[in-house]
Amino acid sequence: MSSVNTVKVQSGEQPKYATFGSPPVTTTTTTQASNAWARTSPWATFQVIATAVSGTISATVQMQVTNEDATANGTNANWINYGAAITITTAVSPATAGFPAVAADMAGAAPWRYMRANVTTLTASVSGPSCQILMGT
Repeated sequence: MSSVNTVKVQSGEQPKYATFGSPPVTTTTTTQASNAWARTSPWATFQVIATAVSGTISATVQMQVTNEDATANGTNANWINYGAAITITTAVSPATAGFPAVAADMAGAAPWRYMRANVTTLTASVSGPSCQILMGT
């Protein structure tokens, strides 16, 4: 008699969009930091999607981290830059770039409790720059 075992392979949760402001929206058209979100897994990837209505798009996003509840809820401002900034400059819209979080963690840091995306540059040579940031786990 033989038995059959079932193995379920799961790739992770649905990607989480960084949100901006209150009420939260998933796209920004200005330079600003996103709302904080809890990092639920040591394995994560970050993706920036930059779009322009017309012209060349330029966007720079610096991921930031903290373990402090007061910083995550906005009382303090003790954010630490995490990994290299993600930079996009192209005439092709939409454009995308990103990095895996585990690479930044391997540089000597354990997984951080909270994260946010800080959009430090967002321009279009003609009109309509916008930016979204996703975290996949």
